[in-house]
Amino acid sequence: MVLPVGVFLACGDDDAPPPGSSTSSSSTSTSSGSSGSSTSSTSSSSSSSSSGGDTDSGSDGGIVRSGDLDFDPAGNGDPSTLLWDDEGKTLYIADNRNNDIWTWTDTAGFAKLAVLPNTSDASLAPDVGQIVRLSDGTLVVPRFGFGTGGGIAFVHPTDAAKKGEVPDTDPTKRRVALTLAPSGGGGGGGGGGGGGGGGGGGGGNTMFGAYFRMANSNDDAGTVTKVTLNGETDYAGGFQKPVATLVIGQTLYVSEQTRGLIYALPTDGGISDEHAVFATIPSPDTMTEGPNGSIITGQFRNFPDGGGLEIRQVAGNGTVSTLFAGTTFVKPRGVAYDKTNKRLFVADSNASTFRQIRIFPLE
Repeated sequence: MVLPVGVFLACGDDDAPPPGSSTSSSSTSTSSGSSGSSTSSTSSSSSSSSSGGDTDSGSDGGIVRSGDLDFDPAGNGDPSTLLWDDEGKTLYIADNRNNDIWTWTDTAGFAKLAVLPNTSDASLAPDVGQIVRLSDGTLVVPRFGFGTGGGIAFVHPTDAAKKGEVPDTDPTKRRVALTLAPSGGGGGGGGGGGGGGGGGGGGGNTMFGAYFRMANSNDDAGTVTKVTLNGETDYAGGFQKPVATLVIGQTLYVSEQTRGLIYALPTDGGISDEHAVFATIPSPDTMTEGPNGSIITGQFRNFPDGGGLEIRQVAGNGTVSTLFAGTTFVKPRGVAYDKTNKRLFVADSNASTFRQIRIFPLE
């Protein structure tokens, strides 16, 4: 398997100071494709976000249009990945520290929904990945595992019998990525809409996941997989650190963090020896489908040159734009888009001094 040489390498992951209020600024876009060439342009954009837990509910039924929401202020929760269920008007949140799934709604706020099962060493339970919601409401989340306790856990919020782990998953493989396959239906992300993983509206419950061996490996052992609750099979290889998957239409997008690339793969099994590069982005993280079939992704680490963390949007032609320019982020990993109310949720957390779900209006 031949893949392009990495252009962005992961660097330090020190906590940044808490952000202040956002500002209005311009956003810069670059056009990137499989050829590796790019052009730059600048477009004016404006965004607003309040700090300190303030929100703007607007005048339409209490919908929170923008603001910063303190996550688990009475505890130590660390929000990492997000999924928006448009049908249920619910945001699902994976707690990276406590192995929990939370929900948030405009009317009820935050609530702890379920604890993910862990059949291996309990100390390896935290560090969870993308959330998928199957058609029957079962929640599926991969576990990173630190090279000894990796797996894929599932739990149903109200049916105690639907709880466990996908069998025969190698615990030495590190997993973060998971999304619904095209037949998985639609309320959330990959598979039809607005979350960071996938949300169920009907159809099958096949998913696309991924694993890798080492956090900064150069061995190309990273592999995209097909997953059901009954097992996992390899689908496409040759990656280094695939950290997110997203399906839009019949295309599977793979976020390759070490190389700083987003790849585009077919979902029908027609895998070639060299995967097509869709966009070049420094240290991309989880992805969500945004307006007009675009891709939105957070950023796991700073630029190698010390530049700030950003949220980026990739148009269907591969043009990359910076969203909310001038806003300071500490670690914007999880993203989820509410297409009905046209707002983006961002899980921004350094796991200690700053732990927020931030909401930005986005047309």
